[in-house]
Amino acid sequence: MLRGHTTIVAALAFAPDGRSLVSGDRDSLVKMWDVAAGPDPNVLAGPTTFLTSLAVSPDGKTLAVSDADDHDRTVKLWDLASRHLIGVLRGHQRFVYCTTFAPDGLTVATGSPDGTVRLWDVATRRELRAYRANDQIAWVAFAPDGQLLAAGGNVARVWDVATGREVAHPNPWMRVRFSPDGTLLAASSGGNVGLWDVATWQKAGS
Repeated sequence: MLRGHTTIVAALAFAPDGRSLVSGDRDSLVKMWDVAAGPDPNVLAGPTTFLTSLAVSPDGKTLAVSDADDHDRTVKLWDLASRHLIGVLRGHQRFVYCTTFAPDGLTVATGSPDGTVRLWDVATRRELRAYRANDQIAWVAFAPDGQLLAAGGNVARVWDVATGREVAHPNPWMRVRFSPDGTLLAASSGGNVGLWDVATWQKAGS
């Protein structure tokens, strides 16, 4: 068992190689664990309020962290090898609730109660596009090929990443996830889970 947090662990993310695990607690203490080595974590100085999300890039080199600080409103990028802060993403009008990397690792998407999903260039830290949902966003997910981006909250939306055009509006759902082959979108609301055929955006399995 990995011990070290003194408050409830709010988020977990494995590095792609499975050898490192990042954990964040409700005091916004972020720790990186060597899974094989066990109990001695490396602590990353990080956000200061209430951690909301962690995401590790596909190559395992970068960690994105957001917290529920409505004054900060940023996502912090950390180099996992050096444990150094390497960038801060700024642009949301409220705190950032969710974060995810694109499959190629070149961009990261963030969602916020400000009603937007924003796409960022990881290398330059520049905002590339803002997708507007006009309601709070609590979950974001890329399709496996990176061409579609889904968001959930009080509403659910799907956009074409290249054009920014909304292609589907499967409401009302909160959590969203594409199937590994990209043919289905799963979305949940309360005790219900819906499935949509990505080719037609018709409900599947009903």
